[in-house]
Amino acid sequence: MAATDTTRIAAPSPIVEDEQGQLIAKKGISREVIAELSKVKGEPDWMRELRIKSYEIFERKPIPTWGVD
Repeated sequence: MAATDTTRIAAPSPIVEDEQGQLIAKKGISREVIAELSKVKGEPDWMRELRIKSYEIFERKPIPTWGVD
């Protein structure tokens, strides 16, 4: 008589995610979006200012001409 070794795996339970806590922000990036995200995350003022300063530096940089068209 042949022995069979079966492993029983419980059926996976469906993933239920709470969508109540999701943030809906405007498309793109701007000073307002940065300030809103910083406020939602509860970041200190110095972090928000650092992010805004970094964004302003990013905005001054020219768009690269190399890469995929």
